[in-house]
Amino acid sequence: MILLILLVISFGCALLIYYLKEYKKILHSISQALKRVSSGDYNFKLFPYGRKEYEELAFLLNKVAEELQRLFSISQNRQQQLQILFTLIKDPFFVLDQRGNILFQNESSKSLCGEMEGHSFWELRNSSLREAIQKLRKNPDLVLELDLNSKSFLLRGSQNPEGELLVFLYDLTLMKNLERFKRDLIGTVSHELRTPLTAIKSSLEALKEDEEEKASYLEIMERNLERMIRLIEDLLNLSELESGKVKLEIIEFDLNEVLQDMLPFFQKLASEKKLQLILEVPKPFIMQADQLRLYEVLYNLIDNAIRFTEKGWVKIKAQKTNEWVIIEISDSGIGIPSSELDRIFERFYVIDKSRSRKKGGTGLGLSIVKHIVELHGGKIEVKSRLGEGSTFTVFIPSEINQKLTGI
Repeated sequence: MILLILLVISFGCALLIYYLKEYKKILHSISQALKRVSSGDYNFKLFPYGRKEYEELAFLLNKVAEELQRLFSISQNRQQQLQILFTLIKDPFFVLDQRGNILFQNESSKSLCGEMEGHSFWELRNSSLREAIQKLRKNPDLVLELDLNSKSFLLRGSQNPEGELLVFLYDLTLMKNLERFKRDLIGTVSHELRTPLTAIKSSLEALKEDEEEKASYLEIMERNLERMIRLIEDLLNLSELESGKVKLEIIEFDLNEVLQDMLPFFQKLASEKKLQLILEVPKPFIMQADQLRLYEVLYNLIDNAIRFTEKGWVKIKAQKTNEWVIIEISDSGIGIPSSELDRIFERFYVIDKSRSRKKGGTGLGLSIVKHIVELHGGKIEVKSRLGEGSTFTVFIPSEINQKLTGI
């Protein structure tokens, strides 16, 4: 009897040990599955060990993992879409939490303000921007204007129910520049046309009364008509260049031939002012460019140099490197203030408007020059000191890249 009892106890213990091992395996597999879920790995399957209660648990855990995997994939796709959207948005923007910490900023805002994610907006360097953001936190419906890093921005805010604030900075710089250009265009053209038209009208009235001075009045009318024609031609030329539709006709030619075509005219102007016109160009000087457009560049630069030089000299120099054809127009004229050098290539920008009008300028010549040079894939530089003259240096690529010219 005792032996039987011992056998039953032994069998029970063995059975208990077996079930404990089975449950240990089950718990271990569940534990491993939960660890993978917690680490973000949902790509697994639990296989049942033959017990009904475990089969149900394994089935439920597998379903949970599949659902989490599906939701994670959706979240990843949306995150990628948002990232693409943020990349496409060129204007700067920030996302702030309730406490004013920057949760997210796009690349444009990083370029504008530096890396600020995780920092309070109060740490932004620009005090005007900090004050504007604080106003938007108090009233997200405000629309504010702000000048920042030489640019103009329109600030708008949008707040979600959780109190997070999106601050968007719309770049108004181009629009402001266009508005300024429009004002300058209207003002300049109005003045430039009104002045010669008034002179022509006065000359016509005088012609009716004074036959003896007819030739003088006709000369005044002709000069003012030429001034108007030049302004209109420059406007049309600049408009064509800025349209991006100009195609250069690149040919090989001798720079000396281009200069010889215009030098008689400029030698006459220079001799009238007792200026020395110096030419330092090797013969021959073979280069590649659009010959007619390069003529425009040189004509404008030499004309400016002579008009704004009262005594001394004007020099035309050319040389080559492996990379560039370099043409230099220098003079001993009145020079340009250093504060004005950054703006001299802008349309209608003249340093002294009264002096420019007396000299016959339209304020478009240097802008035309810059566009033509850049159309060749080149660049133009200027060095000048007030009262000591100016040097304009044109760089044309030694071998013109046809793709840059639109051909």
